[in-house]
Amino acid sequence: MSFALAIPLISKFIDRLVPDPGQKAEAQLNLMKLAQQGDLAELDADVKLALGQMEINKEEARSGSWWVAGWRPFIGWVSGTAVAWNFVIYPTVTWAGIDAPPLDISQLMVLLLGMLGIGGMRSFDKRNKVDTQRVG
Repeated sequence: MSFALAIPLISKFIDRLVPDPGQKAEAQLNLMKLAQQGDLAELDADVKLALGQMEINKEEARSGSWWVAGWRPFIGWVSGTAVAWNFVIYPTVTWAGIDAPPLDISQLMVLLLGMLGIGGMRSFDKRNKVDTQRVG
């Protein structure tokens, strides 16, 4: 259970256990400070995790090894081939009377659309003349 979810419960205990209004207000204030510190610590951890992943992505993209840097193009080609099969090739061959199965590309579309979003950001960077090759 998150600390933030327990605040109303702790606040009720403070109301019942602390008779002095001044001490009660101070305890409530301390409780809110603790909650805020916890939220900021969680946000900080999320930001550090995202920054770490960005550094990993930079290193992978910079690599000259096909095994390290080639997985993104591979996913793009596989996704593109699956989309071409479902929306171009499959209708054509079934129209021609050839019995062929359609692909279930619902999960592949998540990958493809994510990659298109990344490609869109790269195009945005190019248009705004952002130097994405420079690190640091």
